[in-house]
Amino acid sequence: MQTPFSELSTIARGLETAKVCGTVSAVRGLKLTVTGLERAMGIGQRCLVQGARGPVLGEVVGIDADGTHVLPFGSWDGVAAGDQVELSRAGGTIRPDDSWVGRVIDAIGRPLDGSGPLHEGARARSVKAQPPSAFSRRRVGARLDTGIKTFDIFTPLCRG
Repeated sequence: MQTPFSELSTIARGLETAKVCGTVSAVRGLKLTVTGLERAMGIGQRCLVQGARGPVLGEVVGIDADGTHVLPFGSWDGVAAGDQVELSRAGGTIRPDDSWVGRVIDAIGRPLDGSGPLHEGARARSVKAQPPSAFSRRRVGARLDTGIKTFDIFTPLCRG
């Protein structure tokens, strides 16, 4: 037997969620100016720009009388004034896993080394979180030899 709440819950799951959208008003170098999202977005929030060559993820870096200013996590190639911009649900989180050791990734957790996709860990972590204090961190592992004496002396690398 369904209760009124479970029936309402079933109906709600089938509904499409609303999108908060704005419009590109100017493209100047790497900075994009978006109008229509000033009240919905804050500094550090992510948005998806629907350009001619596909969607581009960006981050809000400023808000003023002209609009919301966004910098890309890629290239603005194909983005033009009038393109749609929507608030991204993808927050600034990654799910690191032990299999990431030795991999090369960018600031938002995308692989750069061509070794295939990254496996997601169980726990989400914010990319802008405060680092743990030096005294609460576990010790680093064995020293790694890069083969370049300058790096080994001035910027020693360790496993862990």
